[in-house]
Amino acid sequence: EGYFRKSEGDLRQHFMAAREEYKRAKTLFEKKHGELNRPVTIHIPMWGYVLSLLAIIVVELPINQAALNVIGEAPILTFSLALILGVVLMIAAHLIGMTLRHNGFHAGSILTIVVIVGIIFGLAYVRAEFFMNPEEGEILSNAMKNMDARALAALFGLMNILFLLVAVWLSYLSHDHDEHYALMYKDYLKARAATLGFARKRAEMHAAFETDAKGYIEKTHEL
Repeated sequence: EGYFRKSEGDLRQHFMAAREEYKRAKTLFEKKHGELNRPVTIHIPMWGYVLSLLAIIVVELPINQAALNVIGEAPILTFSLALILGVVLMIAAHLIGMTLRHNGFHAGSILTIVVIVGIIFGLAYVRAEFFMNPEEGEILSNAMKNMDARALAALFGLMNILFLLVAVWLSYLSHDHDEHYALMYKDYLKARAATLGFARKRAEMHAAFETDAKGYIEKTHEL
């Protein structure tokens, strides 16, 4: 019984703290909800958004590596650089989409877009240099060999821009117009889940103790 009381006391403290946090988060969220008079608008769940960005990075990887092969380094190095570049572009797309969702077009978002598009055009240029190198012709399929190297590089550049636009669009849909509203909603859900979790543990502990106590009493009566 002493062990139960100590364990239950510790669990009760955690439960009370979680309940206070839940009350605070709920009050803030309901106040913001009353001001905006609308639900949180997030069209894509976070797990779906992250998986989509990872898929874009994987699909875009060979396109970026083709551009970086022009530096003449080992394949593992160009692969690593292409992977880093893909991740950086997706992070930039994430920031652009989030900024557009929260604040619309402004100088910062426009400048970021211009810089990224410039990087893509730079990749297209070095990719064209790579494709025009006769020694590297073997990497192209027969269909691609019949295309002009610059046209092929431009095609891949457009694919980069398309991937970027898709990532920006996904980022835009995965955020609410009001950044603070979405964060308050997440805090509210997290606090509620924690409170329910501690309440469930307390109920299970009491049920287990009552079962053990009942068994002890029955054994005592058998003596």
